[in-house]
Amino acid sequence: MEDFDEHSLSLDARAAIHAVLHAARNARPQMAAALHQLENESVITPGMDSAMREVVAAVRAMYSVEVGGYELSHSALVEAMNALSKALTLMQKEVTQHDSVQEATERVALTLAMLYPAQQSIKHAQSVEQAMQKHAASDDGAAIPLSTPRRRSATVSDARVRADLVFTTPTGPGSERRISPRAEIEVDIGFQSDTNFFVGIAGDLSDGGLFIATQEALPIGTELTIAMVLPGGHHITAHGKVAWTRRGEAKNNTVAGMGVSFTELGKSDARVVGMFLHRREPLRVKP
Repeated sequence: MEDFDEHSLSLDARAAIHAVLHAARNARPQMAAALHQLENESVITPGMDSAMREVVAAVRAMYSVEVGGYELSHSALVEAMNALSKALTLMQKEVTQHDSVQEATERVALTLAMLYPAQQSIKHAQSVEQAMQKHAASDDGAAIPLSTPRRRSATVSDARVRADLVFTTPTGPGSERRISPRAEIEVDIGFQSDTNFFVGIAGDLSDGGLFIATQEALPIGTELTIAMVLPGGHHITAHGKVAWTRRGEAKNNTVAGMGVSFTELGKSDARVVGMFLHRREPLRVKP
């Protein structure tokens, strides 16, 4: 990464840098494995060849993300995601004809899911930086925060989820299940299931699961991989399963989406989620 004064950046920008670098490091082996699987196909179709070229272009762009510095991170990240989106479209057409392409396609979809929240994080950070620069050029002298909260969406912030189904944690053999501490959150999220990549907004979060506001709710029981960036720049990746879904209803102020139970959350990610929940005021569940 190019030399710059990190302390001159806003808290959002520093958090975004951390999230982007984390996502880039995790994306690299996924893209390398996808390329390896495609290259080992006995028959390379024109579509697969084009897909490989797009993945290579994404790898190059991701290298720019890691070494180009804050100013270039967003444009390079967008370039990588555009290339991966093209590759995914091409590969999805080949999956039914080439079984071995399935895993490579899943890896590309997973890479997009990991990169999306980081891309949104740095996009938000850059809007904060622009606001700070505008303020510095003005003479009004009004103070602005070092970190600006995301613009809240009433439809998401007012959502309430079925905590009894998703946010529960077993306390031991034969014991009753307890409701996990949970907090309200509103961050962009990417998720992957099979060969598809989706986006949504994370709602209530606990160490047992979360609510995803999305119009593309998946069937109950669907396994998926989730990626999001918590406030502070912590990039979280978890495996989960759809526990329930619901339609949005304007008259009841309910948000369309799905409740996801975590099936696998790494130790470091679980620790970060726990720290986040501890610092946030917990939601009170009405009986």
